Amino acid sequence: MAPLRSPAAVFLVCLYMASVDAGDVVATPLMVTNQTEADLSCEYSGPAAITEHYWMKDGKILESTREKATLKNSIEYKWVNNDNKTGGIYTCVFITKEGEAKAEIEVKTVPHIGTSKGSVRGDEGDKGILVCEGQGYPPPTDWRWFKLDENNADEVRLGDCVELLIDQEPLV
Repeated sequence: MAPLRSPAAVFLVCLYMASVDAGDVVATPLMVTNQTEADLSCEYSGPAAITEHYWMKDGKILESTREKATLKNSIEYKWVNNDNKTGGIYTCVFITKEGEAKAEIEVKTVPHIGTSKGSVRGDEGDKGILVCEGQGYPPPTDWRWFKLDENNADEVRLGDCVELLIDQEPLV
């Protein structure tokens, strides 16, 4: 092994963001269910000075809510259900020199169910794929299909089948 000809220095730096006690933030309400709008609010009561605060939705920062070098210890967010994608987990975040403090508010919306196409047409014997989409929070997980006629709606039992055969006879 060859000796070092010049002095070498090694610097190791460990950086981390500490977490302030979660009890330092109180969120209200804790949950919003099936409303058209709501006022979400959080109040920070910790001892450290706030250097920044903002809101997040599903882990992504809502940039329009970000404020730096603020003296405010409470923040509000006016939530409006203007489409079926606004539900989710909203998090208020307070950044201090000691770390970050945050709290979550769960916003649940009624699912909107629709099709990817307005209609599917076919001739007898054709195969067709029917696609149903659901938007909302939490997202729909269980689906049932029905065949409608003039008098009633009969559930179509598909099991693991994803294709329907177009037939003149009603599906049962």
